[in-house]
This record gives sequence, structure tokens and C-alpha cells, in this order.
Amino acid sequence: MKKYPVKVRWKQGDTLRQWNEEMAWVTEQFGLPGKNWHSHINHQAITIFFNNERDAVAASLKLGGYLWNE
Repeated sequence: MKKYPVKVRWKQGDTLRQWNEEMAWVTEQFGLPGKNWHSHINHQAITIFFNNERDAVAASLKLGGYLWNE
């Protein structure tokens, strides 16, 4: 199954509260991780892998990320 990654880089001034709200939005819109999406976090960014391209586009617009081809 093709995955559609959305990469959102950490920015100076980001807060834990802000990221909790952003990920709560992702969960509300697309369900719990595992079925429709999953994520990978490292020191530079969070990458959310969607199963549906439209979900990836919606998330990239909301989160200010970009669709990322591996």
C-alpha cells in the first residue's frame, strides 16, 4: 500500500501544548494511529504517513507541513 508522508519540521517557539493540540486534531480527523496513519518523530521533524492522499493534503494544509516523497 502506498503511503503519503507529510513532514512538519520543528520550529523555534513551538510548545508542547501546541503540538498536543495539533496531534489531537489529526486524531479527531483521521482516527487513532495505526489504521489510517502513523508517525515517525526525530530531532528535526515529525513525519505523518497517511494511507490516503486526500488526508495527507488536508493535514499538510492544516499543519503547515509539506508532502514528502521518500
